[in-house]
Amino acid sequence: MEKIVHALRKLGLTEYEARVYTSLVQLGVATAKDASQHSGVPYSTIHHVLSSLESKGWIDASQTRPARYSPRPPGEAVRRALEQREKELQNTATYLEGELEAMYNREIGVERRHYWFLKDEQTVFEKIRDRAVQSKEILVVFRLPPSTEFIDKLRRRIPEGKNVYFVFYTEPAEDVKNILREFFPESHAVIFKEKGGGESEAILLFDRREVIEVHGYLGVVSGVWVCFPKAEGELSEAYASHIKPLW
Repeated sequence: MEKIVHALRKLGLTEYEARVYTSLVQLGVATAKDASQHSGVPYSTIHHVLSSLESKGWIDASQTRPARYSPRPPGEAVRRALEQREKELQNTATYLEGELEAMYNREIGVERRHYWFLKDEQTVFEKIRDRAVQSKEILVVFRLPPSTEFIDKLRRRIPEGKNVYFVFYTEPAEDVKNILREFFPESHAVIFKEKGGGESEAILLFDRREVIEVHGYLGVVSGVWVCFPKAEGELSEAYASHIKPLW
């Protein structure tokens, strides 16, 4: 019985309510006195507990004197409680999201950024997949010519239906072009630009607000994930001067 009481409390019942409902399920129909004796809930409290259970939809009460109480079918009562609990949690989540986001972005003009080091190739590609799934628009800038192996791993992390743009500082190998032609439809722009190098071999920009720098894809792969959540479409000066002209 203790496990049942514990589970019922997770659905929003108090301990006394859980004990009384469980007793009514066992008794079928009971007066307040019977429910008090069977559940161990003090008689001075039992009427309040029964009234609360009735208002929450767990039990029914007769109009006789003394009133007799019967449990609603457990499946029905549990489903109703679960729906109510989910609604309450959703309302709470919506409220907190709005309030906390406003608090998080309150200081206008102050750029808040986060950096995470991506220690190895697996971590880099897991983060690329995660951000690609969440993004609508992706810009991929290759400062050095990528290998076919790297391009193949990259394309498997980008879901279909995304707006993907590629920029190459030097023209890629024909095998790389073939992979792009096969896995990215013609609606995706593939741009070739002649430009200098840089510290990272590749930069991936997601919805103009998150950046993943990839280092060492010609050898040992690592990376840095930089997030600018202050406002949609904003980048730090370090990336804005470099990337914005490419859009």
